[in-house]
Amino acid sequence: MRLTGKTRVLIVLFILLLGATIALGIFGLQGLMPKHGTVLIDFTGMKKKEAEAWRIDHRLAESQMTFSYSYDEDREEDTVLSQNRPKGTVLEKNDVLVLTVSNGKDPEKEVELPAFSAMSRSEIEAWAKDNGISNLFFAFAVDEDRPKDTVLGSEPAENTVMKRNQKIVITLSAGTKEESSSEIIVPDFSSYTPANLQAWGGSSRVSVSVQYQSSDTAERDTLLSQNPKAGTKISAGSSVSAVYSSGKGIVVQSFAGRSRAEAEAWISSNGLKAVFRQVYHALVQRGGIITQIPSSGSVPSGATITFEESAGLVPVQDYTGRSGSEFEAYLSDLNTRNNASASLTLSRSEEESTQAAGTILLQSPVGEVSPGSTISITVAVGKKAEVLNRAGMEEADFRTYLSGLGMKPGTISSAYHDSIGAGKIIRNDTGLYPVGSSISYTVSKGRFQWDYEDLIQPGKPWAELFTASREARANGWTVTKSDTESDTYEAGVISDCSVSGKTISCRVSTGRFVQVPDVLGKEKQEAIDLLIKAGLSPSDYETTTYRKEPKGTVIGQSIPPSAKVSYGSAISLSVSKGPKPAETAALPRFNLAFWDGETIEGIRSELTNIYHNAGFENLVFTVKDTSGGDNRSGIERITPTPDGSVIDKDTEITIVILSGK
Repeated sequence: MRLTGKTRVLIVLFILLLGATIALGIFGLQGLMPKHGTVLIDFTGMKKKEAEAWRIDHRLAESQMTFSYSYDEDREEDTVLSQNRPKGTVLEKNDVLVLTVSNGKDPEKEVELPAFSAMSRSEIEAWAKDNGISNLFFAFAVDEDRPKDTVLGSEPAENTVMKRNQKIVITLSAGTKEESSSEIIVPDFSSYTPANLQAWGGSSRVSVSVQYQSSDTAERDTLLSQNPKAGTKISAGSSVSAVYSSGKGIVVQSFAGRSRAEAEAWISSNGLKAVFRQVYHALVQRGGIITQIPSSGSVPSGATITFEESAGLVPVQDYTGRSGSEFEAYLSDLNTRNNASASLTLSRSEEESTQAAGTILLQSPVGEVSPGSTISITVAVGKKAEVLNRAGMEEADFRTYLSGLGMKPGTISSAYHDSIGAGKIIRNDTGLYPVGSSISYTVSKGRFQWDYEDLIQPGKPWAELFTASREARANGWTVTKSDTESDTYEAGVISDCSVSGKTISCRVSTGRFVQVPDVLGKEKQEAIDLLIKAGLSPSDYETTTYRKEPKGTVIGQSIPPSAKVSYGSAISLSVSKGPKPAETAALPRFNLAFWDGETIEGIRSELTNIYHNAGFENLVFTVKDTSGGDNRSGIERITPTPDGSVIDKDTEITIVILSGK
């Protein structure tokens, strides 16, 4: 078919239009799609592992996602708190996404220990979990009086304020000797984690001591040693200890005075975590490290190093021309920032001005200031007038006086007064006040009148007089008493009173008194008869004390001999049970070499626990300095030898500790 010229033109135009439409469509789609990189999502609330999985799925380099750590009281460890690039941002090839991750509760924060004695074991464990306590241990001791799992004590004591990461040992009852006498075979702890070991100790009512030691060959939480050995037979209330690997030790470098970037590089290269606390500081420049915890020694891989980082000087804005209340709120907020390290105080003065009352006229200093500085502001007030002391003026005249000054009455009170007549001013606010202020004052009710004659007669109760004198005492009267013995008046009754001016002095009967006889060393019934004859009421005969005196002999009285006490007073006696029968127990059995390398405090604490649990209280520790010799630390000897022998419980146990430096 032959096309006409007009048709050919239309076809060409259609092709051109179609091409333009396709081009515009492609261009539009390109405008909606990112040129390069990856669109970020909101990572807040995710776990660290989830964020790392997202990075791998989106083929981002490991260096493009890094983590910083911050203590958080509300969100669990490894939960993402924030990100340096918001959701929807395109992460280009050379960009780095920094996710701030929770490192759990701050271990350095102080907590107050509750009343453990009123709590069950499960309640104590729940409290520890809720408060981020990481070093809670249970010890067990035989107790004849209190049921199993009853709290016997704690170290530190209840109500002590301590840091979260400090060790807490709760001692629980393992029950009576009979209940705890069944044999427990110590298992091989090599398959136990420290948490498993704690759980085993709790269910077996055995005290567990866990220590960590760095190792270049054993992974973290791998058992290195245990005492006693697997297969040993023990009973409830005994102690076991285990040493676990904390992993390969990393020698800590101190970054005090160096930059955060240097610290972060070292942290990253050693597989550690870093928490940076920003604080204002006058001497260390912004971004410099002030201190760190720990600053020396060694830590396992994955441990947290806490750095105190300088935020530099405190920036204080100029509030001149704004209200004083605004500045006070601003200063209060500033003092909460960067771990409440600004510690700024406010000095406020006033000056009459034509500007609106409350406006800041002057502020000093402004700009960057040292932590702990005082910021002074001068605030505008309206015209002031001086209010003088107008004591003795009639109230109506005083109100006219205030009106003439441009003031108005404030709080009005009344009081009795010996020399200022009723209706007159006793006292009023004085000094310079802004015009329009409210001035408070007190009006006299005249002289206080009190009819006391009937109340002070002999034979009247002292309590009745003192109660009736309440208003009088509030208005300048003094009512006092002195005690006196009396066979005429019973205790608490007035013998006589004298009045001088506004002072009433009374002598009040304490009743009849008797002298306490000496009944120490007498047989109980003889002592009781003597006390009753003397006019006393003997009671509460304690007979639980072993003494060398024969059974039934009085060895103590609650009121000492020859003391004078009220007739009919109660007196209690302590009576001897006779000589104490000898008690024996088996010495604990262990190898002294187990404590080689231990500290003095560690040895003292662990041996005290072991011997006390075995029934031996008479421990004598001595320390031998070996720093000038072989520098050994541990135990040199224990007398008697800890070999399981059965001996008297009162035997003195001598323990010699070596203190190598």
